[in-house]
Amino acid sequence: MTFRTRFQQFFMRKYASLFSTAESHWNQHFGEYVKDYSIFRSGISTTFADLRRYLSLTVSRAVALDAPQDGLSGLGRYDLRIMRTVPSDLVKLVPLLAVVALPGTVAVLPIFFAFPHIFLTRAFWKEEQRRTFDETMLRKRLLGPNPDLTWCLTRFTDPTVNPKKWSVRRIRHNIPVIENGAYDRRLLKSVLEVLAINQIPPTNDLTDLIALFDGPLNLNALDHHHVTFLCGLHGLVSYRKPLPGSVVYRHPFLDSILSPVNITARLNKLEQLARIICAEDRDVANDLRKNIPIPHEEVTELCLTRGISPFALGYTHLLSHLRNWVELSIKASDTSHSYRLHLPFFLNYKKYL
Repeated sequence: MTFRTRFQQFFMRKYASLFSTAESHWNQHFGEYVKDYSIFRSGISTTFADLRRYLSLTVSRAVALDAPQDGLSGLGRYDLRIMRTVPSDLVKLVPLLAVVALPGTVAVLPIFFAFPHIFLTRAFWKEEQRRTFDETMLRKRLLGPNPDLTWCLTRFTDPTVNPKKWSVRRIRHNIPVIENGAYDRRLLKSVLEVLAINQIPPTNDLTDLIALFDGPLNLNALDHHHVTFLCGLHGLVSYRKPLPGSVVYRHPFLDSILSPVNITARLNKLEQLARIICAEDRDVANDLRKNIPIPHEEVTELCLTRGISPFALGYTHLLSHLRNWVELSIKASDTSHSYRLHLPFFLNYKKYL
């Protein structure tokens, strides 16, 4: 166990002890002042439990660096959810965690509850808030980058484009270069034409696209614009609401500056997300094959992660969409990251908003 890991565990124990002490005073003296105190307490408890599990998984993966998929293949869906959600949740909760255990800070808690979508995570949201925030985020994810991704992929189908521009680039070291081959761009063009009339392309056509996204459209060959659009599709960056009188979602704030600078970090996040989704898909496929029931709440969460709106569909239809996604996903290899990340776009999930 590294010094960093031991320090993290020591810090968590001390912080939890400090919070418990402060909590006893708050509950005794300020319980009525903090109207949503029970929700707050439950959120903190869930956050600590998830963080402790995340630290435990991080240590386990550090010990088994040579394991398949960086140690993800042996994890269950609960642990995969922890690996997927905790890092981003911690970034969001930094202001709250910085002040929550200090004496006299109970008076500022209403500020955090006044802006739950900014300062708090799902663990702190009420049920109606979860639906509202999830719907808003899903619209940004599916509608925001859609025209941008369409433009990027349409540009690739243009026969006048210099083929050298689409040869695979080595953006990061120690990543094998995949040889570019003779791929049929007409298939991609026909798929885009189907999407243009708001329909869903045939499953066989989407399966045939796997080779294209393992080749010249693999994750490491995409330019920083395309990478940013994929980040928007998966909520790693947030598109902004349209201006009054417009229906076009605006690019993320300062995107023209941050996009080329952050390409390596964004690629790492996309690849990690794709690995986790792949591991989840294989686990779900195993349950579906064995007819093991998956709880409605978990199906909803899995669908949201993949860009499927759960709000207008019942459990049976949601499970059908999830099954369709999983069948496409497991036909690709574990390293077909670009293909999986583009699936919400190709399956036209914006149609169900």
